[in-house]
Amino acid sequence: MNEVVKFLQENPVQYLATVGRDGKAKCRPFMFSGEMDGKL
Repeated sequence: MNEVVKFLQENPVQYLATVGRDGKAKCRPFMFSGEMDGKL
């Protein structure tokens, strides 16, 4: 878990690309908030 948290702290914004119901590409940003009790 420490490696994952370190990676996310170094790269706080990730992007998720999907195809919407309309058939067009969608790209949404996600941001890492933190880790508590071993959970993201």
